[in-house]
Amino acid sequence: MKIDAILPQPIPITEGKTSGPADEKDSFGHLLNQSLKDLNASQVKADDAIKQFLTGQGDNLHNVVIGLEEAKFNMQLTVQIRNKLLEAYKEMMRMQV
Repeated sequence: MKIDAILPQPIPITEGKTSGPADEKDSFGHLLNQSLKDLNASQVKADDAIKQFLTGQGDNLHNVVIGLEEAKFNMQLTVQIRNKLLEAYKEMMRMQV
């Protein structure tokens, strides 16, 4: 059985063109997209550390655990930010004009 069949595969994130401010590096969408790319990179890094450890290429278990905890923390942070954004959006929708 291959290790790749067991582990989840990373989701490719492509950068799309959007109409927005002239300096897209400062836009909220760009910041959000970059944060998701960083989250994906930490997940891929943790997966690679697991693969290396299971195949015998890496012999340091504590680096694997640190990578997994970092990926877990990044995911929890992203979920909390998403929850706060949805909560703010719902609150704005409840406002009377």
